[in-house]
Amino acid sequence: MGQGTSIHAEIDQCMQIVPDAISCRSHGVIQGGDISQAFIKRGIRFESNESIPFQSGIKVKPYELNGPLIKLPYF
Repeated sequence: MGQGTSIHAEIDQCMQIVPDAISCRSHGVIQGGDISQAFIKRGIRFESNESIPFQSGIKVKPYELNGPLIKLPYF
């Protein structure tokens, strides 16, 4: 995100490039309630901003959080 650029303006700019996008991953895998709500408002259905260390042994699977937003963790 550029200095002084809002979350909404940055997502809008990305949506101009890929208007039919339904999934996303933030630069630096930054996540939070405001960002998730901005994604939902623009029709994003899948967010992959959660890194799970492979060595943890945790089974990585999608889960629903924040209403219609489905989280897709990765390792």
